[in-house]
Amino acid sequence: IDRSLNPVGLRLDAQAPESDDQEEFYSNTLPELIKEIPAKIQSASRESAKQQTVFLTGATGFLGSYILRDLLSSGNKVIAHVRAKSTEDALQRVKATCQAYGIWSDSWASNLECVTGDLQEQPLLGMQQDVYDRVAKEADVVIHNGAIVHWLKPFSSLKSANVLSTISAINLCATGKVKKMAFVSSTSALDSDHYVELSKNLIASGAAGVSESDDMEGSRQGLTTGYGQGKWVSERLMEEAGRRGLVGSIIRAGYVLGDPKTGTTNTDDFLIRMLKGCVQVGARPDITNTINMVPVDHVARLVIATALNQPVAPMVVCHVTGHPRLTFNQYLAALEAFGYEAP
Repeated sequence: IDRSLNPVGLRLDAQAPESDDQEEFYSNTLPELIKEIPAKIQSASRESAKQQTVFLTGATGFLGSYILRDLLSSGNKVIAHVRAKSTEDALQRVKATCQAYGIWSDSWASNLECVTGDLQEQPLLGMQQDVYDRVAKEADVVIHNGAIVHWLKPFSSLKSANVLSTISAINLCATGKVKKMAFVSSTSALDSDHYVELSKNLIASGAAGVSESDDMEGSRQGLTTGYGQGKWVSERLMEEAGRRGLVGSIIRAGYVLGDPKTGTTNTDDFLIRMLKGCVQVGARPDITNTINMVPVDHVARLVIATALNQPVAPMVVCHVTGHPRLTFNQYLAALEAFGYEAP
């Protein structure tokens, strides 16, 4: 778009300008980033107490609010990391989000604490030192769910909030009380031509698909979104931390859509925006690709299950996929079934 605003940019022979992000290719950042992880991390016990104290990032997001609900409903204590001016404002943000999704309960108040911070501020996630030290002493588990979800921003713009925050969360696990960690990733880390072709070949041969234990080297190059690139780098950091002793899990989910019981969903989600756009233009595209979309309550349960009870060492991967899968055409055809004109 920027180039089209410049008449020179309309020339077919004009070269695309060098992207600022080319100076920091995502996979090239790994060697330096790995140096920020402790050389040795004490391994937490895999036996979990019935009630645990969980430090949760991203609690004001759609998935985060359901993770919060399930943790508090089962008697755990949650320390929620929230971007706000004060702890009171932070609690109100969490409460307002949960109320908007119809899942808030006043009974949670005694087991919910909010601390202020910012994922983009390192190395303490924007927390004051005394607050950080207290969290390090009290938390049994870290669930790092927070991230900036954006399909256009480059890796360099998302690096601090989505990658450096993962390093800070890993370091928190190595400080104070011994902790386990769950990192909420995305199938965007697999969104490269390598895995598209590999999946097709495996399915054609009758194989089940790509193994969850795949080393992810197929995405070292070829990821086209800064968001997916950041998730790939963060997964590699988690795996290295696992080799150094961290007991943890990586939860790799597809598109997280609504609660199947209530229909509540995140109206700002890409797929929901796509439905809205089709209604606005009165038409829908012809797309035969399948969509890997999964209900929010199912993803939240898997995040908590793997966070509190990791089944294998050193770092388990939980790949959350929808079965059976709709095609985009089937998904968008639902509009006409509900009376919208979108042929």
